[in-house]
Amino acid sequence: RIVRWPDEHAHILDAEEVLKAHIQAMDSKGKVDGRVLCISFFSHRWERPSLDPQHAHPDTSDNKKSLALAHYGEKGTCPIFEHHTFDYYFWIDYACIDQEDVIDKTLGICKLTVYAASSVEAIFYNSSTVSYETRAWTRVERMIAYTYTLSPLFVYIDEKYPSEAVDIDELVKKSPSVWRKHAKMGALMMTINDPAGEDAHITNPADFDLIRKLTATVESATPLNPMQKMVAQEDSTQEDGKAHKFVFGKTAILVDTEHGRMDAEACKKAAQVSQQLSAVSQKS
Repeated sequence: RIVRWPDEHAHILDAEEVLKAHIQAMDSKGKVDGRVLCISFFSHRWERPSLDPQHAHPDTSDNKKSLALAHYGEKGTCPIFEHHTFDYYFWIDYACIDQEDVIDKTLGICKLTVYAASSVEAIFYNSSTVSYETRAWTRVERMIAYTYTLSPLFVYIDEKYPSEAVDIDELVKKSPSVWRKHAKMGALMMTINDPAGEDAHITNPADFDLIRKLTATVESATPLNPMQKMVAQEDSTQEDGKAHKFVFGKTAILVDTEHGRMDAEACKKAAQVSQQLSAVSQKS
């Protein structure tokens, strides 16, 4: 299950201490037990929102998100570096931002850009029981991830992960204002919409002030993400000389669906091997 800060801090790792331990134990290739360390920024819509922090919870009662992340970490795959295995650690708001003290919680939210910049990649959970895209907070998280994380791709997972890969065409058909396919590669892309737009949903309307400030910060930032840096360089050659700007409803992020496909294929092969072994055992 997803643990809560600060009352379950004993079960939450300090990223700096994790890095120190990894560096101390790593081999000449930077690996520990054959794995490369990777910190992932997790974006998701809470399943059980509430203005009462004691009743609000990000996951379902059967812990579907934490189970998905457990599978993700166990498999350790990456489509960009497919010949390497990764040791994944996850930044999750519920576990990394104070859920009790209002001041500390606000300070944690203000540091979202730093948390993203400290992460290699961003993962998002497209839940079928709550709307991920329309959530104001997840919209600003996507802007942050597209600007500050190292990986140019935004990893897609949902309830079917890891047993079944996402159907790109079905997603685009269902919500063309959110999803589209890259014109040349056919890869899935997700549109960045206005976090403070009229269609944006929020539990506490007072949060819109923070969301607008974060949005303005990200819009004026120098991008670290290689994909946005490339777009910014292309745009800077235009006649007006202006750097890349977010255009809500038009700017889109490349989505990594290969990760899910690879893990689904691995699950399928593992099931086949299990069936074969079971058949051999029955014959003997």
